[in-house]
Amino acid sequence: MQIDFLIKGVTYDLTATLDTASLNHIRRVKHATRTEEHPVGISIRDMRRVLSAIGEAKFDMYEVLEDDEAIDGLRGLVYLLRLHAGEELTLEQANEFSPLTELGVVVHATEAEADAGDEAAADPKAASDLADASETETPPTPAA
Repeated sequence: MQIDFLIKGVTYDLTATLDTASLNHIRRVKHATRTEEHPVGISIRDMRRVLSAIGEAKFDMYEVLEDDEAIDGLRGLVYLLRLHAGEELTLEQANEFSPLTELGVVVHATEAEADAGDEAAADPKAASDLADASETETPPTPAA
């Protein structure tokens, strides 16, 4: 799955940014997002939680805006996206837009996901299996 953010009419590839973000950008985001609730700042893991919510079919921006941790994760994501795109902004400048009118989220299914969806649509049992598999997937553990 590929996810793009559209911020003020500019498209940012969220999936590629998270996969290729530099250590310097990650550190800038962590330092810029330090608060009492997040004394060490927003991490990639926090941003990936927001990404997971966005990838769900029932994604609702209003729900994100009701949760302080989700808002912080979203702010971190936006800042990282804009730094990765070469924009030299502060956290506040990067997030100076309305999430309801100037932020769009576009989720693209990969060919394999689209094919799996087509098969699932043709076979109700496959759809059930696909849903069960996606609920139980765990991220790979890095080798020691």
